[in-house]
Amino acid sequence: MERISALGLDLGSKRIGVAGCDGTGLIATGLTTIERTSFQRDVDQLRELVETREVQVLVVGLPYSMDGTLGFQARKVQKLAR
Repeated sequence: MERISALGLDLGSKRIGVAGCDGTGLIATGLTTIERTSFQRDVDQLRELVETREVQVLVVGLPYSMDGTLGFQARKVQKLAR
């Protein structure tokens, strides 16, 4: 089985939660919380984590509304993830 290094991102308007998975891809553990200051600084901090952990895959959480639809925050996350 090929080992994969992945980061999970929970993108918020003030913070980005970052989790890393074990080599099997089965267990995720919280790594850090990035306090958002500017887009460039956010990208720089994420890039540093990606390079340090040799990340192959980024997984971005997509928040659904209680009724199962994609709301305002979900659209912001989609835009940022692109």
